[in-house]
Amino acid sequence: TYSLSAPCGVQGMAIPLPGSLAQTDDLGAVIAHALLSLQHWEQLRPRLAGHCLVDELDDDLCVAHCPERPIDFASIDGEESVIRIAVQAPDGTRWQVEALAPLRFHLLRHLAFGNDANFCEMLRRCRPHSTSGGKSKGAFWKSECGQLMLKEVRAAEASHLASKAGPFAVRLAEALRGEPSLLCEVFGLFRVGRLGKRPSTRTIIIMRNLLNGITDDWQIFDIKGAAHRNMPPAPSADPEASTAPSSPSAVKWDGGFVETFGALPKVLKPVDHEALELALKCDLHVLRELGLVDYSLLMAFHPKANRIRLAIIDFLQPYTLNKQLESTMKKLVQRHEPTIVEPVQYAKRFHEFIRKAFQAAVGSMEVM
Repeated sequence: TYSLSAPCGVQGMAIPLPGSLAQTDDLGAVIAHALLSLQHWEQLRPRLAGHCLVDELDDDLCVAHCPERPIDFASIDGEESVIRIAVQAPDGTRWQVEALAPLRFHLLRHLAFGNDANFCEMLRRCRPHSTSGGKSKGAFWKSECGQLMLKEVRAAEASHLASKAGPFAVRLAEALRGEPSLLCEVFGLFRVGRLGKRPSTRTIIIMRNLLNGITDDWQIFDIKGAAHRNMPPAPSADPEASTAPSSPSAVKWDGGFVETFGALPKVLKPVDHEALELALKCDLHVLRELGLVDYSLLMAFHPKANRIRLAIIDFLQPYTLNKQLESTMKKLVQRHEPTIVEPVQYAKRFHEFIRKAFQAAVGSMEVM
C-alpha cells in the first residue's frame, strides 16, 4: 500500500510512499517523492535561470526547457553543489536523499521526458531486480513501467562522475537530440540514506533499462574487448556461415562472444556501420577525457530475427591508483595484458575489438 505522509509538493503533486518502506525497499518511490518536493524545488529553482521555462501563473513549476534556445550544458560552470531533501515515510522512518549534479540531470530529464513530473511518474514504483551472469555485486531495481533501471554503485565512482559531469552531460544531451551514441542514458545520481538507530546509505544511478522488451530468445553479451588479440582475422567466407546457439543463456563475456561468432564479424548496413563508428569516436573521446576504464559493450542478439541492440555500460570506474597497481600485478603474474589498462589504451583496445566484430556490408552480403 502506498500513501502520502507529507504535504503535497510542486503544483500539488506528490509521489506516495510505501506504507512499510523499510520492507518494500522501493528506492525509486523515495527518489521520485524527493524530486517533486518543495524542498527540492526551493533549492533547485535559483539555478534554473536561463535554462528552464517557469509557469507564468505559478512559479512553483518548471514545465519545460526554454523553447527559444537549446539548453547549453557547456555554460554550466564547474562542479555543482549537492541538493539534500528530507523524506518522512508513512512507517515513521526518516530518509535523506542527496541529488548529485542536480541541475545537469534535471535538464537531461527535460530533454528525455519533458519534465520531472513525467519522469517521476515512471519512477514512482520500483521493485528489486535480480540479474544473472553479470559481474556486478550491486543491487538493482526496475521500474514498474520497465523503462528505468536503478543500480547501486560505489560512492567514489558516483562522486567522480558528478565532479566531471560537464563533458558527460554534453554528450548525453547530444544523444538525446538525435546524434549517434552508444552511451547508456543516465537520468540521475543520488545518495539515499536511512536515518535513525541503524543508519545506512546507498548510492544510486538511474538509467535507461536497455533490456526492456528483451525476451528469453535473445542472447546477451557483455564485451570489454580484452579478447581482441585472440580474435583471428576475418576470412573471406560467406558471413551466413556463422552459427550461434539457439537456446538462451546467461550473460556471456568476451570469450563467449568469440566462441559464438568465431572469426566472422556481424555485418551491418553501411549507414548503420557509419553511425556506429561515429558514436564510438565521440563516446570514447568523452570516456578518455573523464579518465574512465572497465566499461563494456552490452549487446543483445536475436539469432532468428538477426537483430542486435548495442550500448556502452558501466562507465563509472576511474583509473585510480588501486586500478593501476592491480593492472601492474596482473601483468607480472599472468604475463599478458590485463583487462584494466590506462584510459587511452583501454579505449583503443575497446574500439579495435568492435571494429573486428562489426563490418559494413559489401555487395549482396546479408545484413542485420
